[in-house]
Amino acid sequence: DEAEQMFRACLEADPSFLPACMALGDLIRNSGRAREAEAWYRRALAVDPRAQDAWNALLLSLNNRDDLSAEEVAAEHFRFGAAFPEDASSRAARRAQATAHSRIRVGFVSGDFIQHPVALFLRPVLEHRDRTQIEAYCYSNNATEDWMTQEIRSRADHWRNISGIDDETAAKLIRADQLDILIDLTGHAGRSRILLFNRGCAPVQATWMGYLNTTGLQATDFRISDAVADPVGLTEHLHSEKLLRLPDSQWCYAPVLDFPRVPMPARTAGDGVVFGSFNHPSKISPRCVALWTRVLHAVPGSRLRICNVPQGHATDAFHRQFEQHGIERSRIAITLGMNIDAYFAAIGDIDVALDTFPYNGGTTTFDTLWMEVPLVALAGDRPVSRSGASILSTLRMPELIAASEDDYVAINARLASDVEWRRTLRATLRARMRASPLMDAPRFVRHFEDGLRQMLDASRSV
Repeated sequence: DEAEQMFRACLEADPSFLPACMALGDLIRNSGRAREAEAWYRRALAVDPRAQDAWNALLLSLNNRDDLSAEEVAAEHFRFGAAFPEDASSRAARRAQATAHSRIRVGFVSGDFIQHPVALFLRPVLEHRDRTQIEAYCYSNNATEDWMTQEIRSRADHWRNISGIDDETAAKLIRADQLDILIDLTGHAGRSRILLFNRGCAPVQATWMGYLNTTGLQATDFRISDAVADPVGLTEHLHSEKLLRLPDSQWCYAPVLDFPRVPMPARTAGDGVVFGSFNHPSKISPRCVALWTRVLHAVPGSRLRICNVPQGHATDAFHRQFEQHGIERSRIAITLGMNIDAYFAAIGDIDVALDTFPYNGGTTTFDTLWMEVPLVALAGDRPVSRSGASILSTLRMPELIAASEDDYVAINARLASDVEWRRTLRATLRARMRASPLMDAPRFVRHFEDGLRQMLDASRSV
């Protein structure tokens, strides 16, 4: 709250001060007010229409919006692409770089080669790839390093840090590596270097995992996904890229911490079912709150725990939203963030997890299922609102995928009332995950490598 007041004071003193515009927009979005954040990002763009950070923040925030259609969100991404077009010389340079190598040279660009979901999902690719066929390059846009950085670096063939150099210099460095494929892992999320892809860095350029939407850039040839997150015929028009759908899933999961299984919580007589959400608060949209309150009304005596919401105005605002839908404060427990051990323990202490909408959980969904806590996915009409359906479909659990809001409420209510169903899930979900394609790293990586070849073959046939 104090920071918000100070950012506003900065902008009263200097309405064109971009860092304060951006910081205020981020603070507001991160406290669950995505609709309000848009105005500050657009104010930054009014000062500098080519401010890439403002574009990235705006586009990222639109994924949280429950009042925009998938087409409206896509249109804003396409506006970004139109503002930053790939010139003809860059495209010609990419075609000229096509060279036959003994191994496919694949580069990954990210600012998240740290303890972050991106690194978590990339790690099995680097670890299990066929090193006789795939040569891996990592381009890190982050000066900070941690234990995960060391793991990623040790599994790559080549490591480059591009955090301190401009796009022109970074592009020259990447072109000198003579890659076959360059893959962006960030999109419009933080520490993005997406405009490098306009500089003809590799013959084939793709985006994967770190941003579950189109980049909007014509220079990005493919977006890697799967057939549930992006069903054939549903989302092609929302992309500037061609969609490469992996056979099972776009993710391969291994928990960052092998936290032990925990028994089903022992509630005393009269205790209600405890629902929980451990997603980023920016994903809890007004429509999501309205849907969750329907679940709480359908399960008398139930309670909800929400994690990671900042204290002060943000917490009060969430409570007021629930109260407007007839849910008293005593049923909602809102807590601050916590360390990784406490996070897994807190997941294990709830009965049913509530997924966010329209921006579903990703890593949090995997962590929840790993702790053997059931979660219902509401399948939407865009990639960010189909993550849960993708994960549960790969896990062969269609009974937890809701086709409508009424289904979402009904399935959650059934989970709450059917103690034996929850007990069975509590005893088996971790084993089901281990036995599924979601945690079969060698299988996933073979499919991923096949996808690399498909992208190369498609580019050569043009």
